[in-house]
Amino acid sequence: MSTSPPPPGTPPPAPAGAPARKRILAVDDEPSARLLIARVLQRAGYDVTPASSAEEALEMLDKGKRFDLLITDKNLPRINGLELIRKARQVIADIPVVLITAAPDAAAVSGERLEAYLAKPFKNLNALEEAVRTAFEANKVHLARQEMQRTLNDLVSQLQARNKTS
Repeated sequence: MSTSPPPPGTPPPAPAGAPARKRILAVDDEPSARLLIARVLQRAGYDVTPASSAEEALEMLDKGKRFDLLITDKNLPRINGLELIRKARQVIADIPVVLITAAPDAAAVSGERLEAYLAKPFKNLNALEEAVRTAFEANKVHLARQEMQRTLNDLVSQLQARNKTS
């Protein structure tokens, strides 16, 4: 029994024993931008699930779909990208985020931790891949910092407990 080949542009499966491909949720209300993001990142070896709205993305998250990264346009209708980030992090607390915006101004995104942001329109396709790599690396640093803080807090608690019994 033979199986049909995957659709064109589908990246090959990860070899046996290799880590699973990173899962990306890509949210943009512009069909051409959504398709471009999906194609570029699939070709780079990521498993990309596109969503046309924040509502669609949140529905996937509410149904238990897990993602390793969220890419979202800032200017989505009804629920904007920043609100989507807040709501997504209620489901997956440490999900790294790449925010796509026509005005990549750090002040415009105050209050939210962003691992990367990307100007729209993209200056080149490599910029998209680089933003994703940057986001994954920044999230590793964030998680390591959290772990060090927990360790430090534990040590302080132990020292305080020793001082009370001395």
